[in-house]
Amino acid sequence: MKFFSRQTVALTSFGLVLGPLLVFYITTLLFWRRTRSKVRSKTPPTIPYFVPGIYHAFGLATTGPEKYFAQVLYVTIAFTYLLPLTGNRKDYGVGECAPFFINAGPQSLLIVREPGQIETILEQTKAAQFGGINFEFFDKFLGSPQGAVNLYAGRGLSDADRLVLEDAHINAPRKHLTGTRLVANIEQYISILSENLHNKMFQTGTWTQIEDSWFFLQQIVSRCTLQFMFGSDFFKQYPHAVRDYWEFHDAIEGLIPTLPRYWVPSAASQSRDRLLQGIEKWLKANHSGSEFARTGEEDPIWDELKGSKFIQERDDLLARLEIMDFKARAAEMLGVMHE
Repeated sequence: MKFFSRQTVALTSFGLVLGPLLVFYITTLLFWRRTRSKVRSKTPPTIPYFVPGIYHAFGLATTGPEKYFAQVLYVTIAFTYLLPLTGNRKDYGVGECAPFFINAGPQSLLIVREPGQIETILEQTKAAQFGGINFEFFDKFLGSPQGAVNLYAGRGLSDADRLVLEDAHINAPRKHLTGTRLVANIEQYISILSENLHNKMFQTGTWTQIEDSWFFLQQIVSRCTLQFMFGSDFFKQYPHAVRDYWEFHDAIEGLIPTLPRYWVPSAASQSRDRLLQGIEKWLKANHSGSEFARTGEEDPIWDELKGSKFIQERDDLLARLEIMDFKARAAEMLGVMHE
C-alpha cells in the first residue's frame, strides 16, 4: 500500500509539472501554425498558455495588464521576425505582425498591432451602433445603471434615442470645444485658474515656497477644471471631489474595459461610488426639472451653479432620455471628468 501510495503521489506530482508544460508546448505549436497559415479570413491565434480555462488570467493578475501586454508584445514581435517571411501575414492587414488573442479566463482580448489592421477595424465599425465600443467602460468603471448600459451597447436603442446620444457624445463637444467657443472656454478657465492662484495668496515680488510642486499643480489644475465644468457650487456640494477623483484615477490606471469585472479593484469601486453620490447630489440641486439648462446664444458661457454651457447642454440632452436617471447622468459626468 505504501508503494502504491508513493507511486500515486509521484505520478500526480509528475502530471502536475508535465501537464502544464505539455499544454504550453501544444498551444505554442498551434499558435505559430495558425500564424503562418495561408488560409484567408482565419481566426487570430491565441498566445500559448499553461492551464486551459485559466489561460493567461494568472499572469495578468500577478504582473498587471500593462506590464503583461508589454512582455507579450515584445516576445511575439521578436519571434515573428525570426520566422521566415512567407507573406501570408498580409491576410491580416498591412505589416508582418498578425493579431492574436489573450484570454483572461473566459474573457478574450484581441490584440491588434499594425496601423493597417487598426484602420480596417475602424472603417468596419463606423456603421456599428452607437456605444458598441464604450459600453463596457460605462458598465465596469463608471458604474452606469444596467438600463443605460443597454442603450450604450445598442440593445433596445431606438433611432430617436441614438440621435440624442450622438448629440450628447459627439455634436455637443464639437460645438463647444472647437472654434471660437473653445477660445471663450479657455478664457473662462484662465480666469478661474487666476482666481484660484490668487486665493492661494501668491504675492508679486516675493517667493512662495511649495513643498511638493507636482502635488500642488495636480490639485490646483484638477480643482480649476472641475470648477470650470460644474461651477463653483460643485465644491460646496462635494468638498472632497478632487481627492476622490485622483483615488479613482490611480486605482483604474492601466486597466482596460474589456477585462472581467472582478479585475476592477475595490479602491476604484469605493472612490467611484463616492464620486457618483457627490455628482448626483450636485445634479439634483442644480440640474433638476426640464428647463435647467441655460444654453441660448445670449446666456453666459459659464454659470457658478450649473457649470459650463457644454456640461449644461450635454446633461440637458441626456435628461430627455427616460432611462437616463440621475445615477446614469452622474456616471456620464464622471466620464467627462475622466476624459
